[in-house]
Amino acid sequence: MREKEPVNLIIQTVLVFLPLVWIYGFYRVDKIWGGMALMFGIAFGVMMIGVAVGVITQNDIRDYGNWTGMSYIFQVTFGVYYMRKWSKEWNAKIS
Repeated sequence: MREKEPVNLIIQTVLVFLPLVWIYGFYRVDKIWGGMALMFGIAFGVMMIGVAVGVITQNDIRDYGNWTGMSYIFQVTFGVYYMRKWSKEWNAKIS
């Protein structure tokens, strides 16, 4: 079992911007499964919406790059919110 220490909110927020490094940030506040479900769920959901729109509009596969960028934007937005929320709760619980 690892030691329970307060986490730095700025470092936790920066970790969200780095692909797959956010896993460590969620691990530090014991929310790894929630964080993984959030981030992979957003990525999968946005990409499936992109595929559905592509099928309906009969777009070429090369047009999916925009959906990848949109997925990253949503992941960072929601990831920052939840990382900060859960980190504040973690720090309050530790103090």
